[in-house]
Amino acid sequence: MIRIFDFDGVICDSNKMKTYCLKKAVKKNINQEAANDFEKHHKINGGISRYVKFRRLVEKYKLNEDIYKSMILDAELILKKENLKLKMVDNVGFKLKRFFQMGDKLFIASGGNEDEIIDLCNRWLITKYFQGIFGSPRKKMDICKEIKENNNKYEIRMYGDSKYDYDCASSIGAKFFFISRFADSTNWFRDNMGVKLSSFDEI
Repeated sequence: MIRIFDFDGVICDSNKMKTYCLKKAVKKNINQEAANDFEKHHKINGGISRYVKFRRLVEKYKLNEDIYKSMILDAELILKKENLKLKMVDNVGFKLKRFFQMGDKLFIASGGNEDEIIDLCNRWLITKYFQGIFGSPRKKMDICKEIKENNNKYEIRMYGDSKYDYDCASSIGAKFFFISRFADSTNWFRDNMGVKLSSFDEI
């Protein structure tokens, strides 16, 4: 079996922290109005990378490329400090080890920055359980389709906390599990979309 996991809000309780950090970068480089705009859009569109969301602001407010680059850099610097405080959701390591020992092939497909996620997985000593750890700037949809193409004969289950995660699961015919506990938005989910769980511990 293939198991694909989102990262923020599934493996790590990091959604609120990332919203705070990214909003701070927007406010610093544009203004409070744009920061509030970003936060609203960000929460509704979980799973989509900061690169896409910052690009949206640049186009909407007719800003130059230097502003975009500055927001990206500031976000990385702010997140680098805050990432040191992050911890895995309870029992994630135990569950991943169990799936790994069962012979399942595990992947992370995230809208978060790939290098940042790999650093955290290395710190938590869980990298060894994954066949691949993937994130932005690549699109999650493209990552999921590539995993599907390379593992076409396997049943696939996908675990996420956003509507976009569900869309990615649907695009590759994966059974979707909505991990709701740390999700920024939950009112989009319907029973016919998959299985709703509170946290990773219920998988």
